Amino acid sequence: MEDEKDTNVSEFKVISSWKRFIVPMFLLIAIAGTVYLVNLSDRWFMSEKITEYEINGLNLNDSDKFFEQAKKISFGKTKDSVLLMKIEEVIEKDAYIKKCVASFASQSTISLDLEERYPFAFYNIKGNLNYIDQDGTILPYKVLKDYSDLVIVSGVATTDTALIIAAINIIDELNKKQEVLDFVSEIRYIDDEKGFELIGPFEKAKIYLGLDDNIENKFDKLRILMSDRAARVLLTSVKTVDLRWLDRIVIEEI
Repeated sequence: MEDEKDTNVSEFKVISSWKRFIVPMFLLIAIAGTVYLVNLSDRWFMSEKITEYEINGLNLNDSDKFFEQAKKISFGKTKDSVLLMKIEEVIEKDAYIKKCVASFASQSTISLDLEERYPFAFYNIKGNLNYIDQDGTILPYKVLKDYSDLVIVSGVATTDTALIIAAINIIDELNKKQEVLDFVSEIRYIDDEKGFELIGPFEKAKIYLGLDDNIENKFDKLRILMSDRAARVLLTSVKTVDLRWLDRIVIEEI
């Protein structure tokens, strides 16, 4: 009996000893498995190649051009080898794109969020017709139905930023005065003395506006002329109408 008890005690000790080891072993296996799966997942993600693109924010431009530019830089490459900044720099060289933000939509997809520049006026330089936006950026001409009746800016060199900004300010105020806008098709820079001349259906009369100083008051004075039938008739028989003065209109007869 004593031998049987000793045997049972010995087996119990062996089982208890085994149980003490089995829990740490399972934990070790679980940890090792988790590390392996994480490494395997990382290797899979790192090996996933860029094959898809999505573009948001376009209204005036064809997306194909920007797809191709992004593809040349990143297609078939792994995520960690693609420089998103390089894509942004290339796309922002397009005159119609003000801002490009590139991001990874997934391991295989790049997303491009674009902010476009919009035509504000036509820009005529040496007979070539382009657009300018409200920041003064020159936009190459292309057929845009919604921008076919913009005012033309002429006589200003592309390098003369101050005059371009003055022209933008003048047109911005002109757009608020529909009664005047209906009569104006072009603003042309003449010289430092006369500033801009308004071009429209004014017969022989030249209308000198000066620059963009006190511009609201100048257009208010011109609005009075345009809204009065007798005054409009006057425009057909005078040489110049000068709006450069603060409190008066100077008219020169033919």
